[in-house]
Amino acid sequence: MRPPPVLNEKGKLKHQALPYAPLDPDYVGNLTYEAFQHGHCMYSVVEGLVRALSEKVGGPYLTWPTAALEYGFAGVNGWGSICGTMNGGAYALNLISPNPRPLIDDLYGWFERTSLPDWAPDNPKFEIEGAVSNSILCHVSIDAWTKTSGKGAFTPERSDRCGQLAASVGRKVTQLLNAQAANTFVPAYPITEEVQECRSCHTEKASYLENSQSKMDCFACHEKHDL
Repeated sequence: MRPPPVLNEKGKLKHQALPYAPLDPDYVGNLTYEAFQHGHCMYSVVEGLVRALSEKVGGPYLTWPTAALEYGFAGVNGWGSICGTMNGGAYALNLISPNPRPLIDDLYGWFERTSLPDWAPDNPKFEIEGAVSNSILCHVSIDAWTKTSGKGAFTPERSDRCGQLAASVGRKVTQLLNAQAANTFVPAYPITEEVQECRSCHTEKASYLENSQSKMDCFACHEKHDL
C-alpha cells in the first residue's frame, strides 16, 4: 500500500530534501552535456546532477528515475512552453535543496537576463554564441538564439546550442546548491522594477485587474503601455 503524504502543521505537503554534498560545477556541466547526447534538455539537467551525486553521496541517487523526465523536451513534448532546462532545474532544486524557492527564483531570473549558453563543455560539437532570451519559454529562447546566430531551429547547431544551454544550467544549479550549503547564497536576480509595476495591477491580490499570476519578464511577449 502506498503510504500517505507527509504533511506539515498547516496540513500541506512537507518539503523533504534529499542529502547533498558540494559538487564541482564544471564536472556537473560536462555530465549534463554528455547526458544530452542520448536524452534531451530537462532530463539531462537532472541526470548530470543526479549522476554526480550518485558518485559522491550514493543512496537515493543510485536509482533515481531520471528517464521519467524525458517528456520535458522542447518545452514539454515539443509544445514550446517552459524551457526543459528550467523545468529540470526547478525539479533538481526542489528535490535537493532544503529551501528551494529562493534558488528557483534566482535561477529563472538568471536565465531570462543572461546571454546563454555562457559556458562550453570540454568537447563541444560546435562553438556556440550566446543570446539573451528575456524569457523562460522554449520557443522564445530558441527564437532569440536563431536571430543572434543566423541558424535555423532544426539545425545541428541549434541542437548543440540546447545541449550547451543544458550544461550551463546544470552548472548554475550546482553553484546555487553549493552557495546555499555554505550559507553564502544571496539572491542576484530580483524581479525588475518594470515587472513589479506590471504586477501591481495584474498579479497582486485585490489589485486593479487581478487577472494573472506570474513573475516572468512581461516584455518578451507583451508591449509596454501607459498606466
